[in-house]
Amino acid sequence: MNKNWIRSQTDEAIQYLQSNDIEWENRTNTSNRKNSLFSGKLSADFKKNKNTTFNYNLQVAGTNNTTLRKISSQNNTTTNLLSTQHEVDNFGISQLFESHKTFNKKHKASFAVAHSYNKETPDYNWFSNEAFLETYIPWQTEDLFKLNGIQNTQQHKIQINAKHYWIAAKKHHFYTTLGYNGSYTNLHTNNYFNQNSSMESLEDAGFGNDLRYRLHDPFVGLEHKFLYKKFTSTIGLFLHSYQLHNT
Repeated sequence: MNKNWIRSQTDEAIQYLQSNDIEWENRTNTSNRKNSLFSGKLSADFKKNKNTTFNYNLQVAGTNNTTLRKISSQNNTTTNLLSTQHEVDNFGISQLFESHKTFNKKHKASFAVAHSYNKETPDYNWFSNEAFLETYIPWQTEDLFKLNGIQNTQQHKIQINAKHYWIAAKKHHFYTTLGYNGSYTNLHTNNYFNQNSSMESLEDAGFGNDLRYRLHDPFVGLEHKFLYKKFTSTIGLFLHSYQLHNT
């Protein structure tokens, strides 16, 4: 586990030599970041007998990153305040299962399943005492202008592989493979702004995403590995059937 904090502050005194309205500006920029991380790993091996083995590996990791930034700008005409708050949560898990089997001196087989899952949830907030992005956001008169964006991304990946090894001769090996690759992603984004002391969605204004992505890839393959004098080569043919669904 790990956690750290980073705080910073920058102060600027600016004098404008060629400006009709603004003569001077005092600007302060502060930042406060907090980062947290945890990770872990688990491995297990089981040997049923001299011809059969099983292996399992698990890895888990998660992060939480929070950032708060404030900008204060004061000049001889106005005072502007802008603050942003970002919080990003990430979580990931990956696991691998393998099994190996020896039938005899000429025939062996292996089976493997790999799976990974990742989730990312960034949350962004912007605050200001003056309206911003007025071309896109239908602000009304408010004392505080707030914009919020939330994104949720979840992704699964899976790989399945079954392989047969045939040692036909000392210099000729044949490998047959059956497998499947799959990728599944969900992405959802919402944006809100404060309106009449409540948060209103910007979906009607054309903001936001809702994506569902699916890719299926079953395949079969045959490989030939041969030795000619000191030269080793492998040739093979794989057939894939890709099925993509993207909404």
